[in-house]
Amino acid sequence: MKSIHPRFIAPLLAISILASCQSFNSAVTPGVRVTKDDFDGATIIRQDPVCAASSMREEPLPLGFSWNSSTPDKVYLTVGVVGIQNVFGLAFNVGGRTIVAQTASLTTEYGPWSTRRFMIDYNDFETIATAPLVKMKVSVANSYGVCSFGTSTNALVGKKIPAFLQQVRAARGSQ
Repeated sequence: MKSIHPRFIAPLLAISILASCQSFNSAVTPGVRVTKDDFDGATIIRQDPVCAASSMREEPLPLGFSWNSSTPDKVYLTVGVVGIQNVFGLAFNVGGRTIVAQTASLTTEYGPWSTRRFMIDYNDFETIATAPLVKMKVSVANSYGVCSFGTSTNALVGKKIPAFLQQVRAARGSQ
């Protein structure tokens, strides 16, 4: 049996640690939940916000999403920024095509993260969810933050989208 040369041990160890951290982050962050609305019995499929940045150089912007069977052609998005700021806008750049989300909440909710809900058409969400690279722009007063995610990146939100889409596709198919 051959042994590993000592100069390869440190890089292999670093790769192993990074891979396990990514798996750990994905495992301990909230996953998709399916619930029934107590008011009208509608099915709600929700992924709580997780980081949408694919690198440490980008803004650490959280993104979450939900779908409701009473509005099957819409997906609701929750985005946030660090600190207490008014969130005014949300847009996505997918291969040069800009998708602008409509506001779905009256105001920004404040806390360690300031968050606001937006909505887009289901087909636009499918485009975003399956794209190799998506640039997300969250606008606040007098500035904006940008991060990227997609099927070709390591952004945590990209690890959460497939389970959400699987649940939504099944629910839409059963209507």
